[in-house]
Amino acid sequence: MVLCNVFLLGTSFRDVAWVQGTKASRMFEALGAHRRKQSLTLADELIKRAFRCHFILDRFASTTLGRPSAFQNIDIDADEVMEIDDLSWTPELNALPPPRGSSSPKLAALNHVFRLCVITGQALQTVFAPVSVKVKIGIGSPQGEEWIVRSLNQQLNRWAASTPENLLLPDQEYFVGYPVPHLCSIVTLWVGYCYAVIYINRPFITSKVPGIAAASFHNCRQAARQCAQMIQAYHEIPGALPLQYAFAGVFSSAMILIIDLIVNSRTEHRKEDTTLDGTEYNPTANERDIRICSAALERLERYWHIAGRLNDIIREFQDFWSDRLSTQSTAAIESNVSWEIPSYYDTEATGSAAPQTLGFSGLYAQQTPRISMLAREQSTYRTPTANIPELFMGIPSLPVPQAQFVSSPVGIPNELPGFHYDDGPLSENWTLNMDNTIGPASTADDFASLPWALEQAQDWNNTMESILRFNEGESMP
Repeated sequence: MVLCNVFLLGTSFRDVAWVQGTKASRMFEALGAHRRKQSLTLADELIKRAFRCHFILDRFASTTLGRPSAFQNIDIDADEVMEIDDLSWTPELNALPPPRGSSSPKLAALNHVFRLCVITGQALQTVFAPVSVKVKIGIGSPQGEEWIVRSLNQQLNRWAASTPENLLLPDQEYFVGYPVPHLCSIVTLWVGYCYAVIYINRPFITSKVPGIAAASFHNCRQAARQCAQMIQAYHEIPGALPLQYAFAGVFSSAMILIIDLIVNSRTEHRKEDTTLDGTEYNPTANERDIRICSAALERLERYWHIAGRLNDIIREFQDFWSDRLSTQSTAAIESNVSWEIPSYYDTEATGSAAPQTLGFSGLYAQQTPRISMLAREQSTYRTPTANIPELFMGIPSLPVPQAQFVSSPVGIPNELPGFHYDDGPLSENWTLNMDNTIGPASTADDFASLPWALEQAQDWNNTMESILRFNEGESMP
């Protein structure tokens, strides 16, 4: 039944995969696969592996189709899969775990993807909950919205910082030196991470709180760019295997890049080299990344039919806006109308906007300098001290805020707020370098320290709402 879901997710009958996944969930519940067991035999281990695969596929179907998951996080009490290679086991169902088995990178990736799906499950229960439910549980206000964004982004940071060494993404220059199957697993893992960042932050792009809207769109854009970089570097190696489970992340990245292109393609922008949130913008690089995502979906179309359908959506969106923008350009020239961005986004008037506006804890990632590699700290639950452990290579910039509590609307303090990687999932300069690491930030900023001008940035919401209503025939503001 799990293999059947794998097949259905790649077809045009993806709704059937969601229904089939619900049936499989009830079967696993009847077997008790979602609960912890006392025995540790090979048969129990195989059931745990099948359950983990099903859980991941179910969350994948739920997030891509916008439907609830059959399993909730509180329902699961099963142990993680033992990361022991199959060759180390005795081929008997009642066999006990080998005393010294070799580690399996694939099983390590399975456990880590499972943890990522737990985070997306929390987003399903909070971000995508009905408005009435949000009001009842106390997260329907702007303060509750801020708490959700901060909490989920911090969990993404903790997930990224706890990645095992054998699953870290190497520098693009060293892709060729890695075994293709192992590199395929690593790239698929990190494309899934980028998809999770977009999935969690995308609903807040049109938030009524300008700071949250700008931060969320910044995170989505950075995840999309990083996804395109990984895809391009991976497909350049000879004998690259198809990234069959990456189409959702590739498509989401392409759509975010298209929206970014639309926002910053006004004909008379006073600052053509900056975006609405003050960061650098390169339309040529943006279009190149869109082409990379489109080419990746073309490759996947050979294996998954849905990838071709998604690629058609990207092309139609591009063609529509190309015609629309060319028409607007002609009308703007004839009417002598100029497009302007607010003065509080002017980098010449306010200085370098990115380091200032991208600095409040839990939403934005800060621009941090590079430092030499420090001794790795194994424990991820240690309170930050003067000797900061390294922030792992191949993952986004993770600055070090001071220990602080961010209370939820219902009075529950944010879980483990003092982590050194709780300051935002993404950075502008996310380079895949195994010899360097991202250093800590020099200051710790909170949401309250956001500049007052950004608090008044209502133009951001008006701009994003006009983009999302393009099919209604309305003109850009």
